[in-house]
Parts: sequence; structure tokens; C-alpha cells
Amino acid sequence: RAPRVKRCRRDGHRLVDLPAVPGPASAAMIGAAGGHAVLVDVVKEAEEAGGWTELEISAEGFGDGELLLHWGVGKQTAGEWALPTEAQAKTSPAASRVQGACQTEFPKSDAEGCRKIKVEVNQGEGVKGFQFVLHRKPKDWLKNGNSNFVVDFTKMQRNKAFRAHVQKATDASPKAKHAVWSCNGAEVAVLASDAGGACKVEAIVDSEHELVLQYGPANADRRWLSSTRLPLTKLEGTVSNGSMTLSGDQCKKFLMFVLHDASSNQWLKDSGRDFEFELPAIESKGTTFAPEERKLTRAQSKKFLAFVEEAKQEDPDASISMWNAAGMEIVALASASEQECNVHVLVDTMAELTVQYGPAGADRAWKSSKRVPLANHPNSAHEAFITIPAAEVDKYMMFVLHDGPVNRWIKDGNADFALELPRHPEWDRLRREEEERKAKEAEKAMAGRRGFLADRAERENKADISFASFDLERDCGDIDVMCYAAEGGAVAKVEIRAWLHPRLGDCALHFGVLKGARSGDWTCPADVDSVKWPAGLSKVDAKACQIKLEDMGEHVQGLDFSMPAAKKQSGQDTVVEPVIAGISFVMKTVGGNEWFKPKSGGNATCRFSQIGRWKGPWAQVADKIVEQEVTWDCMSLKRRYENCLEFVDAWEKQSEGMYMRKLRSWNTLVHVDSSKAVWSRMPSMPLFEVPEEEDIKASKEGFWSWIFVWQRFSFQRLLTWERNTCTQPRMLAGTTNQITLRMAELWKAHPRCRMWIRWTLATMGRGGSAGQQIRDEILVIMHAHDIKEIHGTYYEQWHQKLHNNTTPEDIGICRAIIKYLQTNGDMGAYWQVLADHGIDKERLASYSRPITTEPYMVNTDRGRLIGDFERYLGILRSVHDALDL
Repeated sequence: RAPRVKRCRRDGHRLVDLPAVPGPASAAMIGAAGGHAVLVDVVKEAEEAGGWTELEISAEGFGDGELLLHWGVGKQTAGEWALPTEAQAKTSPAASRVQGACQTEFPKSDAEGCRKIKVEVNQGEGVKGFQFVLHRKPKDWLKNGNSNFVVDFTKMQRNKAFRAHVQKATDASPKAKHAVWSCNGAEVAVLASDAGGACKVEAIVDSEHELVLQYGPANADRRWLSSTRLPLTKLEGTVSNGSMTLSGDQCKKFLMFVLHDASSNQWLKDSGRDFEFELPAIESKGTTFAPEERKLTRAQSKKFLAFVEEAKQEDPDASISMWNAAGMEIVALASASEQECNVHVLVDTMAELTVQYGPAGADRAWKSSKRVPLANHPNSAHEAFITIPAAEVDKYMMFVLHDGPVNRWIKDGNADFALELPRHPEWDRLRREEEERKAKEAEKAMAGRRGFLADRAERENKADISFASFDLERDCGDIDVMCYAAEGGAVAKVEIRAWLHPRLGDCALHFGVLKGARSGDWTCPADVDSVKWPAGLSKVDAKACQIKLEDMGEHVQGLDFSMPAAKKQSGQDTVVEPVIAGISFVMKTVGGNEWFKPKSGGNATCRFSQIGRWKGPWAQVADKIVEQEVTWDCMSLKRRYENCLEFVDAWEKQSEGMYMRKLRSWNTLVHVDSSKAVWSRMPSMPLFEVPEEEDIKASKEGFWSWIFVWQRFSFQRLLTWERNTCTQPRMLAGTTNQITLRMAELWKAHPRCRMWIRWTLATMGRGGSAGQQIRDEILVIMHAHDIKEIHGTYYEQWHQKLHNNTTPEDIGICRAIIKYLQTNGDMGAYWQVLADHGIDKERLASYSRPITTEPYMVNTDRGRLIGDFERYLGILRSVHDALDL
């Protein structure tokens, strides 16, 4: 057989994500410090054995005590854990079945101290993967870090060409030393052999991207002694290779390397650290290898010192700081004038460097960052001039140097360079004047913002087709989009008005046209010829355009455009329908590269189509609710509650303008009958009359009817509880607390809305303080009853759902588990309880953390386990259950 190819890494590392190298393949080195190793060899591939893949799993350094292979197969995906049939997988020695897995006992060690099991997997039966852990009774489980060992057959097939080239290289140099890695979708193999006083190294890489190998020798401390870039040559498909020869004095203990994807400027490493390959022993005929640093001649040193001296003479009052780093001299001169601080940086180097710098206080923490290239100067010196306005000068200027071609950062040891800046007595006065000036500008700007918001109602009344307003993030401002009919409904006009913070300057709209009335997809505006866009529209890509907003005074910017429209019937109403369904946009500064969007986090979306939309009061609220539920990619209970909070907060601000009043305290609203010591609830209708106009009453009820129906839809699971998101239980409980307390405050403050608020509150969970216990207590139960956290098993799948996306459905699942245990494993009773809660097999599998397996009886005290789950059910109910109001 060919020599074993072993992938060695430090401490516990990932296994068989890497492709298996034929005859045999490598696995991971686990707990190398303890002398243990687990390896997987591919003896035969499916094409050679009628669809059966033959693996050999070797355990080295475990002694001859009882050692079990605890395993399962993946049928839908490689990462799934399922029990196989005899036609799908078998082992030699034969396996026995236990709860949720198969187990095979390792035979005694061979002459090399290795214990081996042969595994045969039938890929013809649709098996996608094989995964396992090692088990020593009673409680010793050996895993691949925090994960199971996984052999992905689909990935093995995909990397067949890579394995063939690796096998060819090992056949050509049977004595060569080998290593294999898997990293972010790239497979890497390195072979090194003695080439007569030198070391010949070949790297074979399988990646969809064009990569460059950057390498250098290192001693036992693994510190690079030099750096060289090696472009890779395409061999076949996605497989490339590169070869290098290290001279005798370069053959240190390790070859360090990384891979660079220039297209995305991404660096591929070995779990965050540079790849390290231990070189074979080479008899070097050369001299001792040393870092390839430029050695300055006496004449060159004198020229740089003369250059520094000349800079000193030009600015004799400047303070001077000097450093030596990475074999180069670094000098910084700083001087203060009334208006600014000038810094002159000089570096004695041949490399093309960039200075990255920023201000910092006494704690030396960067507050901002800028970059400036070093200009080349004769005689190898490089320099850069940095000017800092007096109002921006802090105690220190922090900086580092960047060598772009090799992506190397040069620092003062392990810390950034810190230049203490001089101060001028005038700076404090100038700073105060600058702060006063900014305060006056801000006040003037805010006055303009208040005027802009005061005119919003007028703009909304004008928009007879649609109106949308957005509060922008980072206090960037507010924006209104109004669409109204003109020329008897034959034309629709759109006006965009935005009050933008003065610091932003001129801004541009980055936008696309919506494909449909309820679509979130963009099409390029430049391709829509029927719309009369303003001058200056520029196409960015196939979906978006940009256009600069016009300055309209008082920090208001905007633009107008028009389009054909037609009258159409929507139910019993006649509506004006523009030719485009709407627009979606974000904004950016023209002079810089600052992007901003609404506080909600998504794009600003304005829909012009009125067909199917609510046209009565609070239409904007209805539109936003539908927009969030239909078009947002991510949604959860927590996010829905947060959106609801935003709606009711905005409503209360508006309703306070309708009627201001002072309410009685809680003691006058809820009474205790002290003689009987029981609570008696007062009715939801007002305890005292507050005169209100009929239109105000109708407006309030109209708003709350939308909120109630929205939350009722959520309560009945007509709206998703989790979609492309992850919510920790404590965060969901905290948000639930926040919204239920807010509802209670609103019930007190708005007597005419109490019925609606009570109905809405009845659709929400309790919240409480037990959110974190949902995560913690399920682990306590699993550990107390020796339920293993093995991927693909029922209790582990539910545990993962609870950790990442707990919902009220977990109450039904917990009750079903309790019933299953009480009936001694009756699956019919289990599924009946789930059905009573509206949960079926498809619903379980649809979760972002799916539950695809069934529960099993745990080998423990069943009565104690049932009691523990009943207490856990109380925790779930305290967070999720709505009180009967």
C-alpha cells in the first residue's frame, strides 16, 4: 500500500472534512499531546466495488482496553445521524445496535500498536456520509473537537481529481514527506523530499479560486524568516500546483505558508493560524540561514541619518521619536502651530509602505483611522507628511506601517507605534470655538428638521396614491416619498424629500424599481423607458442606478420624477395605477463612501400600486406590516415584537397631540378587597369619561384593530415564528417582557383602547425572567440522565432548537416527550400530543434547527426524568404561554 498520508495539526482538529486520498487517505490527529491518533483510510472507492466504499478506521495509542466505535450514517446529508440498514452499511467486526446508533468494538492492537475496523458503506443506497465518535465506558467520549467525525462522500467524489494528482505525486516520490489540509472549501497537499543538499517542495491545491501561495521557512518557534509568493499553475479543473526548491540554509524545521485569493483579498489559513509543514531532515552544505533583511552599508546609514538631520533643520522646534522595527529605522517629527499639528514620518526602507494612523487619548485606543502612502525619496528613504487640524489633535497619534504586496503589518513589537503629540496654547481656545460653532450649526439644522417634520402631514395629504416616511439610521435624517395623481389620473408624479444631517453633505439615491406589487426584487431603472427620470441618472449594475439629490435649502434634498398611469378597478374602488409597482433604495454620500438606510435595517421600500392594499385610515401601518411579513428575508417572534413596539410608540406620540390628560394612579384602577384578601379586576372600559371627538375615537380603534389582527395572526401561527434568524431564549424573553409591560402602560394611559389592548396582550407570551433557563436547564437534564449530545439524535436536535430558536411550539414538544415517557415509549401517544398542538412531522423538519428523528427511551430513572421534564415545561410556559385575560 502507498505510505499513509497523515494530516497533522495542533491540538484537537477537524477531521474528515478533507478529501480522502486514495489508498489510504488521511484523517485528523486528535489529542496529539496525549499520544492518541484517529485516522480514516479509503481502501476502495464506490466505483471499484459495486457502489460500496470501503473505509479503514485506525485508532493509535489507545492501548488494549475496551474501545467502541459509536457510529451512524447520513441519508439526506452527510451531517445527518441515522441508523443504517444492513444494505446500507456494515463493519468488520460486526456491529451491534444501541439506542440511536450502531457500535463496533475495536479488536486488539496489531504489531504497530494500531487498532482497526473495516467499514463498508453502500453509496448506491443513497448514503451521503458516515460519522462516528469513540467511546470508552462508562462516560469517556472522544470527538473531533466539539463535533463528530464526518466522512462526506459527496465531497470525496467532488475532489477525485485532487486525490488522483496527490496519489500520482506520492507514487513519483515514495520517500517524500506528506501532509494534507482542508480549509474553507480548499484542499491542500504538500510533499517534500531531499534533493541533494536542498529540499524540493510541491504544493497541490484544489480550489475554485485562483490562489497564490505565500511561504517562508521557520525555526521551532514558527516565526517566518522570509516571505516569497508563488503563483500556482492550473493542472486540471480546479486543481493547481506549484513547486519550489529550498536551499540547504533555508531548510529549517518548518515551512510556513498561507494562500491568498487576490480577487476577494481573502487569506486562507489553518483554523486562523498559518499552515505549518515540518520539513524532512536535509544535510545542508550551505551556511546558516538568517532572515532576509536588508543589511545597511555604512554609506547608506549615513545617507539616511543625513536625511533625518536635514528634516530636523527644516523644523528645529519639532519633537523627535525614533523606533527600530523589522530591520528598518522609523523616525517621526511632530511640531505644533496655531492652526494645526504637523507630523513628518521618515522610514529607511526599500519597500513600498503605507502609513495607517489615527488619534488616541491617554488609553491609546484608536478613535478613527486614515491611510497615506509613503513617498519614495532618493537614497532608499521614504517619507509622509500628515497634517492634523488643531481641533482634532489628541494626546497621541497611533500608527502602523503596511507592506501591501506581502500583506505585512509592521508595529512596535506587539503594539502600535504611539507618537505623543505636542500642544499649542492656542489649541484649547480654538477647540472651544469649534465646539461652539458646531453647536450653533446643529441647533440651526435641528430647527430645519422640526420644520420638515411639521410639514409631513401636508405632504401625506397630497399623496393620494401612496405615501411612505422613513427615519434614517445613525441620526442621518428623515425622508418622505409621496406619489400622487395628475392630469386626471393619466400621470403619476413622485416627489422625494429628505432632511439630511449637515455632516453628510450632498447625497445620492441608490435605487431599483420593484418587479411587482409584493416583490422585493429590483430591476434597473435605466431599463424602464416609460418613466421620466431626472437628469444625471447613472446605471450601477443590472439591478440598480444612482442619482444625486438636488439641494432644496434648509438641509433638505430631493428629486422628482413622473410616469404614465391608468385608472383600474380594485374591488368597488377606482384607483390610479402607475406603470411601476414602486421603488426600493438606500442612500450614500456623494463626496465620501458612507451608506445609510432606515433604522429598521432593511432597504427603504415605497410601493405605488394600490391594488389589494388597504386605503382607509392607518394605511401606512397596514402597508408596513405587510411589507415586513411578506418581503423581509429574516423574521422571528422577537423581531415582530420589536416592530410592534415601534408602531405603538409612534402611535402614542401622535395620539398625545390629540388629547393631553393626567391619569389616576394604579391604585385607583385595580383594587384589593382587603377583607377577603382576593383580587377583583375592574372592567376594561373607562372608569372615568374623557371627552373625545368621534373621529379621534375611531382613529384609535382603527390603529389597534390592525395591531390586534397582526398579533392574532402570529398567535395562530399564520405568520412564521422563525425565518433565517437565530434568537437566544433570554433575548426573546427580554423583548416579550418589554412589550407586555408596554401594553400594560398603554392600557392605563388610553381608556378607550383597553378592550383592544387586552385582546392584543392575550396573544403574547409572558416573558418573565426564565429565558436563560431554557438554554441552561435542558443541558442540566441531559447531563443528569446521561443523554449524549450526539449530532442527529432526537434530544440533541431539540436541544439545538431550544438554544437557537425557542418558540411556543416547544411547549407542545415538551408535553409530547412527557407523554411518550409516561406511556413507556408509545409513539402513537407522542404524535397525538403533537397533533393536539398543531405540530406534525413536516413542521418539525421545517425548523431552522430541524427535528428529523424520533425520541427514544433513555436508560435512566424514568420517573425522575419525567419530573425533570415537567419542571422544564413550567419554565417554557413561564416564557411562552399567554395568560388567559
